[in-house]
Amino acid sequence: MQKMLFISIDPILYRRRVINQANAAKGSNWDVHVISVGPKFKAEQPWEITYVKNPFKKGPLRFLFFNILVLVHILRNDYFAIHARGLWVLPSVLTARIVKKFKLIYDAHEYFAGHELFQKHLWRRIAWLPFERATVPLMDVLITVSEPLAELYKKRYPKLKNIKVIRSLPLKSTISAPAKNETLQIVFHGYFLPGRGIFELLNALHPLKNEDFRFTLFGEGPLKDSIEETINQLDLSGKIQIKPFVPSEKLLSTINFADLGIALIEADCLNRKYALPNKFFEYIHAGVAVLSSTIPTLKDYVTKYDVGYCADVESAAEITKTIRYILNNRLDLAAKRANCVSASEILCWQNESIKQIEIYNALLDGRWR
Repeated sequence: MQKMLFISIDPILYRRRVINQANAAKGSNWDVHVISVGPKFKAEQPWEITYVKNPFKKGPLRFLFFNILVLVHILRNDYFAIHARGLWVLPSVLTARIVKKFKLIYDAHEYFAGHELFQKHLWRRIAWLPFERATVPLMDVLITVSEPLAELYKKRYPKLKNIKVIRSLPLKSTISAPAKNETLQIVFHGYFLPGRGIFELLNALHPLKNEDFRFTLFGEGPLKDSIEETINQLDLSGKIQIKPFVPSEKLLSTINFADLGIALIEADCLNRKYALPNKFFEYIHAGVAVLSSTIPTLKDYVTKYDVGYCADVESAAEITKTIRYILNNRLDLAAKRANCVSASEILCWQNESIKQIEIYNALLDGRWR
């Protein structure tokens, strides 16, 4: 039984993609270890996990401290393969590879060269993108979340032969039939960050404040105070509530009450233009129809599986019009929620994990050298 290390600088408790990948490796007879940060799981997991206590919550010291501790861990242990989630953990992994031999799987779940973090911050571009350019060709395999992002990586790294798409799909849902609501229940879950269309949605809801709807946001993030302020300014406090993050294992059963899930991703950078966010598939598995933006990846899925509605995120008037249509056409909404149940049978991790396991097996038997 070979050993594999998964590394995530973000809390694995909220990272279903990493959880599913680790479980897939464990189910394929790998000895799996995970390094991440808290909060901790309440229930025991089928793999060993080390939690890094990082005194730095943001800034360069957060990354430096985490990478130093991860480097020490790798140097003290022997792993056949390391599965690195994101650009932020690569310094420790590549440094360790100078003196240690192991296969390296780079989970590029975002297109970092087109990430808004680098577009708007010069020092981040200077610090990270040359490092990425120099180190990504050293990977044994790069995986990402959508075909358009895979094509961008192929153009950026033509010498990297193994670039694969592994979508962030939930496990096949065991959620009961969608709830039947008289009041339209709208839900958003995730980080409160720019580019998620939250403020555009709030402005779109203002003309509908006398309509029969409720909106619940599950999450946290730097925009929380601004969101609360905007809710009050738009006189929507009686319609909208904010609740804490929900752990991955409880998410689908928590949001199953809703009729409509929000995935209004803005196309303000290449990374988001071709994004395929977890929340989109989580809504589907919870039996919740989706209101998405018109970015190509989301629009394609909405159209193919008929699981929701699309609106131009830059047009509050169009979002308002779409939600008003939903309010007045509840049978159509019910049909789309039923389509979510059917689509979840296809768009599930049980099917996607076959590709993930094949990657691990290819590394194990030396097909990718």
